Amino acid sequence: MKKSYIVAAVSILVVGILLFLSFKNTEESAEVNPENPEPEIREEATSEEPPPATLGDDLPQPVFESVAEAEEFREEIEAKEDPQRTAYLAVFETPIEYYGRVLDEAKIPVVGAEIRFSVLNNPHTPLSPGTQYTQFSDIDGNFSITGITGARLTLKVIKEGYRMISNPQSSVGYHPSSARKGDDEIPTAEQPAIFVLEKLNTPASLIKRRLKHKLSLNGQAVSIDLLSGKVRSGSSFTISLQSDYDSQTYQTTHWEASVKIHDGGLIEHTDLANFEAPGSGYTNEVVFRVTEDMEGRPKSFRQDYYFVTDNGQQYGRGTLYISSSGTFSFSYYLNPEGSRNLQYDRALDVTKQY
Repeated sequence: MKKSYIVAAVSILVVGILLFLSFKNTEESAEVNPENPEPEIREEATSEEPPPATLGDDLPQPVFESVAEAEEFREEIEAKEDPQRTAYLAVFETPIEYYGRVLDEAKIPVVGAEIRFSVLNNPHTPLSPGTQYTQFSDIDGNFSITGITGARLTLKVIKEGYRMISNPQSSVGYHPSSARKGDDEIPTAEQPAIFVLEKLNTPASLIKRRLKHKLSLNGQAVSIDLLSGKVRSGSSFTISLQSDYDSQTYQTTHWEASVKIHDGGLIEHTDLANFEAPGSGYTNEVVFRVTEDMEGRPKSFRQDYYFVTDNGQQYGRGTLYISSSGTFSFSYYLNPEGSRNLQYDRALDVTKQY
């Protein structure tokens, strides 16, 4: 009996020890090892919404509801930081209005004249011509340029078969900073700019030549046949030079050149766009004289002339060049048919026939 009590007590003690050891291991497994900590895992929130709009790394980072709102804020920042840039850009946004009218020399409206114009409107390329446009004059010769912006307007008026004889304005500044000295007032609808065109003749069959010759300095005349372009004794066109030119020092103190057309004459040609020779007013001889007391003493002479030969049967136009050292050249157009029409067309050139 006594032995049974002893066995029961030992059994209870063993069970108690086992329970104690099991409870201690449970507490140790719940502690974190400081030498080898386990990472804390957290569940991150996910969203399909796009990230909010921001300005960029170079500017403050407020959050915006849209990209458009961010760009608007960027422009405000730039304007506050650089007022000179804002003022510069405003120059190219100046409204442009231009009114013009195209007439011929008889003040009759020219219909369908081409108006070519360009507008300086790109602030990034201020030295470029700008955007280019084309329009045409209406039945009354009028045209208007509106609905565009820019700092400056440049324009020209052209029409086939016509030449410009009055161009009131070729360039106009529309902003004070782009205005230039000599700019006229900007034309209005009530007072348009008047462009005058002159109708040209139909091109004629012309001779085209360039003569070159070395003149004697002692006044000996040279005769030239203008039809053939050859030196020929007895021809009506003669030229002579008297000069004290020194070929060692290249200096001269006195020289005189004479150009004669014995059966015709010459008259100065100042309007190089006019291709019809005058019917009268010619002089038989042109003399160019340089003396020792003349200020500057020019060493050469160049002038454009109309001329007539063969007693009014042949008209021409050309450029004379003579130097004190004896260099002579004459580039000219000649109508061999007796017409005063001197408008040249290469397709109608008859030089080889003479």
